[in-house]
Amino acid sequence: MQAVKNLENENKSSDSMNEGMQHFFRERQRDLLSIESYIQKNKSELIQSLLHTSVTYEKVIYPVIGNKSFFEFELENPFKDPIKVTISWRCSELSLVVDSTLWQILRNMHNISQKVDFLSYGDNNQQVPSILLQPREKVYVPFTYQCLTAQPSQLDLFKATSGHHFSSDMLASVPVSNSLETRYVKIRFVTEDQTLLALLNLKIQPLPPSFTHVFKFLSMEHSVFKKSIRINTDGTVGTRTIVLSSDSEVSCSIQESQEWEGDVNIHLKAPTKASGKCREFYIFIYKDKYQIISVQTWIVSICPLQRIDLSCIAGQLMRSSLLIRGTHATNLVECFSSSDELQLHPSEPFVLSPFAVQELSMNIRSLLPGIKHFQITMVNQALEQVLQSWLLVLSCQKPFVSKAFQVHLSVGKEATKRITYTNSYHQSRSFVLHSSHPYLLRLKEYLFTVPAGKNYYIGLYFPPQDFVFTETLFLYLNDTEDKNEETYCIKVICQ
Repeated sequence: MQAVKNLENENKSSDSMNEGMQHFFRERQRDLLSIESYIQKNKSELIQSLLHTSVTYEKVIYPVIGNKSFFEFELENPFKDPIKVTISWRCSELSLVVDSTLWQILRNMHNISQKVDFLSYGDNNQQVPSILLQPREKVYVPFTYQCLTAQPSQLDLFKATSGHHFSSDMLASVPVSNSLETRYVKIRFVTEDQTLLALLNLKIQPLPPSFTHVFKFLSMEHSVFKKSIRINTDGTVGTRTIVLSSDSEVSCSIQESQEWEGDVNIHLKAPTKASGKCREFYIFIYKDKYQIISVQTWIVSICPLQRIDLSCIAGQLMRSSLLIRGTHATNLVECFSSSDELQLHPSEPFVLSPFAVQELSMNIRSLLPGIKHFQITMVNQALEQVLQSWLLVLSCQKPFVSKAFQVHLSVGKEATKRITYTNSYHQSRSFVLHSSHPYLLRLKEYLFTVPAGKNYYIGLYFPPQDFVFTETLFLYLNDTEDKNEETYCIKVICQ
C-alpha cells in the first residue's frame, strides 16, 4: 500500500515539473518573438542610422570676426549615373563661392596649388544651390564664413592681464575651450530622390579681431548720433574702400575727395538708446571688393546721457543746480565734471541716502560764445562704478561789446598796451578781469578798485609768438557779483 502511494506522488511531481517546463518554454518563445518583432520594426531605422553615420563628416574652423574664413569640402559621386546634388544649410553667415575669381584668390591666399575646375551651380535664381556630378566624379565645394558680430563682454576672455588682446593667430594655433560662442551648422548634400549623399557637421569657433581704433562718444538719449571721422589711408585704403558695420541699425558711408590727398571721411549714423544703455558695435574697413580681410577694425561705443540745456552770457558766471535722486541703497558718491569751466558743489564725496534727493550746485563760466558740451558723472566710491551721467549743453551768448580794438604784433616780439576805464558811478567800485585767451593776453592786475569818477588804466601784455596768426579775443570786466560791466573785443594780428 505504501509503495502505491509513493508511485502516485512521483507521478504528480513529474506532471507538475512538465507543466513548469512548458510554461518556461512558452515565456522564452514569447520573448524571442518580441525581439524578432522589434528587430523587424526598427531594421530600416537602424540601417538608416548606420548609413547616416557613414556619410557624416566633421570639420572645425576658427574664423576671425570681420574676415572671411575659407574651406573646401570634397564631394564624390559613388553612382554609375550622373546625379544632381542640392546643397542646403541654415546659416546666413555661411555662403558658397560662386565667383571663380574669388575662389582662385582664396586658394592662393591659403597656398592651395592643386588645380580644380570651377563648379557650375545651375540656375542662379534657385534659392537652394545645386551641382551636377558625373559618374564617379570628385569635386571640391568651396565655402566662406564671415561673422561680423560678437558679444562685447565675451571679448574680455581674450584679454591678457595687461589689458591687450591676444592675436588671432596665437588663438588659432592654441584653441581655447572657453572661446566666443561656439556655433554649429549642418550642411546637407542631397540627391534628387532625397538620398543623403553627405552631411558636414561644421563647428565654428570665432576669434576676436585686432582693433585698430577704439572710439567712445557721448550723445543725447533717444536721438540720432551723427559723426564724421577722417582717416589717413597711407596706401592701405584705396579707391575701392568698403565699410561694414556689425550693427544693422548703424549706417556707414564713405566720402572721398581729391583735395584731401588720399584721406577719406567715414560717416556714422546711429540711433541712441535710453540713458545708461550704451550701444557698442564694430566697423570693418576693406580695401578689396570681396571683403576678405579688413585692413582696419574699429570698436565704437555710444553712451547716451540725460540732456540738460542751459543758457548763459560769455564771461559771466552762471549758477544753476541739479537734483540727484538716490537709489535703493545707501551709497558714498562723488560727482565729477569734464571741464574746469564747470565747478560742482559739493566737490567732495557725500552720502546719498536711498531715494533721497540731493541738490548739486553748478557754477559755469564760459569765456567764448558758442555751444559747449559738458559731462557730469556720479561715481560710487566704494564700487568704483558709474551710477549716473548727464550731458550738459550750454548755449553761451555773445555779450554786448563796449569797445573794439585792433592790435598789431611782430613775430617773436612782445608788446604792451593799455585801455582806459572810467568809473561812472558815484561811489568806489571793485572789478575783476577775465581774458578769453590767457595764452595771448595777460593782465598786469586781475582785481582792482576805481574811485568814483576816476580813470583806471588796464595794462595789457602780449607775450611773444612764434607764428603768424589773426585771432579775436574778449576782455571781460565784471563787478564783485560777477556781472558783466564792460566787454572789450580785441583783434590781434601777428605778422
